[in-house]
Amino acid sequence: MFDTNTHSSSFWHLRDDKQFFIDHPGAVPIATAQGEELRKLIRAPIYIECSSKTQQNVKSVFDEAIKVVLLPPRQKKKKKRKGQRGCYIL
Repeated sequence: MFDTNTHSSSFWHLRDDKQFFIDHPGAVPIATAQGEELRKLIRAPIYIECSSKTQQNVKSVFDEAIKVVLLPPRQKKKKKRKGQRGCYIL
């Protein structure tokens, strides 16, 4: 995953490609740990790196997307504060 202001998970294969970084100044590789941290921050159910160039993990991305749509993760219910009963209109 690269910070190039695009959907950059497809740039995974470029992590070790020095020529890519010469040709694209400002592109910065993002570590897997950083991707996982972002996943937690935006509350995404899963983080998968893939490469559209080599097709590595592309099928997994679509398989997991389908699973999330068909079987969404359970949302944590917000706990009501003790004594709170909601709004009433009189």
